[in-house]
Amino acid sequence: MSNFEIVWTEKKMGSIELECGGCPDLLVKKNGEYILIDFKTSKDFYSDMLVQLSAYGYLIKESEGIEIDKAIIVRFPKDDDKFKVKEFSKKDLALGLKQFKTLKKAFDLDKKLNKLTKGKKK
Repeated sequence: MSNFEIVWTEKKMGSIELECGGCPDLLVKKNGEYILIDFKTSKDFYSDMLVQLSAYGYLIKESEGIEIDKAIIVRFPKDDDKFKVKEFSKKDLALGLKQFKTLKKAFDLDKKLNKLTKGKKK
């Protein structure tokens, strides 16, 4: 990874606004751009990977004031040694964050509904 500056690895952080936390794998800087990198072991790329990266990008912005310029998933398959890389733009991250916020609202609403149906008061 020549010309990359490693900013940090596996840094725990949380978001007050999103009411969640996480531990992004790697943040690097190259040519003035911040690049978030996440390592996965899986059979394929899945949409929830982008949703997670988007939330991580938000955590980084809220916690450190750093705007992520792009994100990369490095996928290592379980069955052979050929890794694959997929890159995502700021626009992709914005779409993933929109999905994260939608799912978070649904999750929070589900918790409230479960309290109602189980007879517990607010």
